[in-house]
Amino acid sequence: MHGYDVPPAGLSGGLGLFWKKDLPVEILGSSRYFIVAKVPDETQPWIFVGVYGEPEQQTRLQCWQFLRTLLHSLELPYLLAGDFNEVTSQAEHASSRPRSIAHMQHFREFLLDFGLIDLGYEGYRYTWSNNRIFPYTVKARLDRADLIDGAKRNSDMSKLGYVGWNNPSIKYGEQGALVKGGR
Repeated sequence: MHGYDVPPAGLSGGLGLFWKKDLPVEILGSSRYFIVAKVPDETQPWIFVGVYGEPEQQTRLQCWQFLRTLLHSLELPYLLAGDFNEVTSQAEHASSRPRSIAHMQHFREFLLDFGLIDLGYEGYRYTWSNNRIFPYTVKARLDRADLIDGAKRNSDMSKLGYVGWNNPSIKYGEQGALVKGGR
């Protein structure tokens, strides 16, 4: 197994990407918000972007702008996956206090600007919890995988699957690569 990681900043953040030894994944770059890797494919290579969204709402727009700049520079099909620290609607959030409509709208606009398609999700409805007792419980689907619209949809690419709080996984291809993003 090979891997690459971006260590957390204090108690938040951190990214990891792991793949089987026989898959020649090339790391193209990284920051506190992402890991970018080129993944081989039989017909055309593609780009995996492992994401850790800014945890502070006040500065989350900076993260979306940072990712916008990155995505505009990519020339191959790409897949974004990881912990975005945001939801697209109240249906992805369970709490006694509603999520900010403006922040959800900014996130939806970011996804729509690039024609990203949600690959779906299987398993427990929420991927994060603050682990507090009701009525202070907050749960949300912060982890997701989105494929650029028009990119070749590989039949071997499965949906994002639940393997534990803040630990999404994506299995890709017959080669058995395991791509993993999030905290």
